[in-house]
Amino acid sequence: MTAVLVTSLAACGHTTASGPGGASPSSPAPATEASPGAPATTSPPRATAADQLTGFFAAAAAADVRLKHAAVLVNSGIGSTTMSFPPATRAALDQLDTTAAARAIPGGMPAELLRRVLLVYSDLESRTCAFNGILRQTHSTVPVNSEEGREILSCLHNGAPAAARFGADLAAARSLAQETQPLAVAAADSRAAAEVAIRIAAINGVNSGCDSCGGFVSTSLWPISWQPAYDPVSGRSDGTINGVRFRADYRAGHGWQVVLWAC
Repeated sequence: MTAVLVTSLAACGHTTASGPGGASPSSPAPATEASPGAPATTSPPRATAADQLTGFFAAAAAADVRLKHAAVLVNSGIGSTTMSFPPATRAALDQLDTTAAARAIPGGMPAELLRRVLLVYSDLESRTCAFNGILRQTHSTVPVNSEEGREILSCLHNGAPAAARFGADLAAARSLAQETQPLAVAAADSRAAAEVAIRIAAINGVNSGCDSCGGFVSTSLWPISWQPAYDPVSGRSDGTINGVRFRADYRAGHGWQVVLWAC
């Protein structure tokens, strides 16, 4: 079976690094001496990688709010014998989307910062896909002890670890970004930008591909090997991520389109 997972990162790569280097942003800004009677002035805050990741942190926080709201609605519909998911609950689940956070991840980050940012993203994707068990059902009311009900509860359980760690993971990524020099952001069509798209596609695939429903958080950076090859059945591939073959194509205005051969 071939699983096709597409990731578009057209918005990445257009930001340029700005600001001088210097002391850690946690260091107090030195005050300049003022003449008697004149107001004191301070130096402007030093630029850091956090400035270039503002969009990602905002998108991640917004996704977290939507996920929490959806969880409240879902939990309110689970009773002792049946679970019900009315139109308002379905509508909240349909609004869950990690695309904005994915598009705000630039190429060119140091490895540890990239790992922490992708960890935050994978928390969101794991929690989002944990609702797949509900979205697969055609009935709004399901018996708790039915096969469908057990699947729904199992999927919801998959998202719990990511929900519990999200706040700490987000704070850790933001803290490291504030301590990191401004990024030399990779061009949108660069291999560095492609590797971000490949990693995002892999995270999405583990959480939602092959009938999965969340549960995977990316605590390490899987190895990527660029080794172009051709298979008579599946066609061209450009390399592997953690041993899984991928193909990556760049389209101006759309970003990197990634296909993974899994399942």
